[in-house]
Amino acid sequence: MSKTSVGAQTTFIELQQERSQVINSLRFPMALGVVFFHAGLLSEEVKVKVDEGIWWMLRTYDDGINVLFSVAVPLFFMISSYLFFRSFREHWSWDSYKEKLHRRVYTLLIPYIIWNVIGAIDWAQNEYRLGHSLNDYFSGYTIWGFLKHFWQSGVHCDEQMNILGMQFMLDYPADAPLWFVRDLMVMIVLAPLFYFVIKKIGLWLPLLLFPLFILDIRLNIQGFSTVAFFFYSIGAWASLKNIDFTNLSVKSLKYFVPLAALFFIIVVYAKAFNFQTEDIWKNIFIIAGCVAFIGVFTLLQRAGRVKFMIWLSSASFFIFAAHAFGYLGALQWSRKLLILFFGIPTSEFTAIIMCFANPIIATALCVICYKLLAHYLPRFTAIICGGRV
Repeated sequence: MSKTSVGAQTTFIELQQERSQVINSLRFPMALGVVFFHAGLLSEEVKVKVDEGIWWMLRTYDDGINVLFSVAVPLFFMISSYLFFRSFREHWSWDSYKEKLHRRVYTLLIPYIIWNVIGAIDWAQNEYRLGHSLNDYFSGYTIWGFLKHFWQSGVHCDEQMNILGMQFMLDYPADAPLWFVRDLMVMIVLAPLFYFVIKKIGLWLPLLLFPLFILDIRLNIQGFSTVAFFFYSIGAWASLKNIDFTNLSVKSLKYFVPLAALFFIIVVYAKAFNFQTEDIWKNIFIIAGCVAFIGVFTLLQRAGRVKFMIWLSSASFFIFAAHAFGYLGALQWSRKLLILFFGIPTSEFTAIIMCFANPIIATALCVICYKLLAHYLPRFTAIICGGRV
């Protein structure tokens, strides 16, 4: 082998290692972002003051957090897709696909079922404690009444309308954040379709899905979200075409950081004044924000500043799954601790600090719990986290 070939091979390996480290370094910050996204306000008393416009700075903070970390789940879709299609760059293999499906049973499906059982029990005890009928919660104790909590539980329903006036329903499994895993499993089942379409038309697939994502035009079927289709297609295209997304993101930072900042301001302003175009601007921000996040974390990786985040990356799935339960969730316990020690905030400044501290404390509780479980019950932890120990 010539020196040139050896050099090229070394460069290729280094690029692969860099991409792998960037992906690993993104997992924990994105999980933390999801916790921030779901944290909300501390109590009804605080919410009333925000809704009445008394604490407008806190509303701006809350809106900003929701916009900033709306990039987390789309990034997870892209990363998952990129990793899934790496072994199919040369050709499609049904044997390899079946092997990947078999592996996803352990890494996705089994943890998904376990955490949604916990979520259903958590919601059931809450309904019982409030004096509500469990007969209604489990739809007359029918098979569907139990199984629905693994797909669309009905306790997180949110009816929305897009810019075109099309109504659609958002519904989530019992452990609401795991809608991402639900939709990801649907994308994996459809992976052969993604492969053959991208091989046929390449970048045109993400481009055709782009307006559907921006305008939030979707099938009104849970598990088939537009965000999943669009970002999974981007990850699949980048992987199959072996796109050097880390270098590309770094080179694009001078464009995408200002763009992301501009659209961030536009979205927060649009949310403050309830503009109909709010979701369109947010979806544009998400695209620019994803590129900016990857570019920034690539630079941090090159500077050797991501070791701590890589160490925490194994806890990401546990954080993702355990933070948002109604009673057992880390966010709920974090709120209780903050209010126990500091009381209901009486000033806007205190409220902002406590709202910021809430997801950080919740994430710390998750990490501590995960590390203890991984140390003392490693096999159990591997099962509930899909082997991520």
